[in-house]
Amino acid sequence: MTKVLQLVKVVVKYGTIVQAALEALELFANKVEKKQSDEVSD
Repeated sequence: MTKVLQLVKVVVKYGTIVQAALEALELFANKVEKKQSDEVSD
């Protein structure tokens, strides 16, 4: 039972890290897109 609990903790921890990484990636992608569209409008 404790092994299952440890596994759940690890999954939750890594799930949170993955979620944060995806959000950061999305923010970065949005910035890049904005930059490109700004350059086009010049």
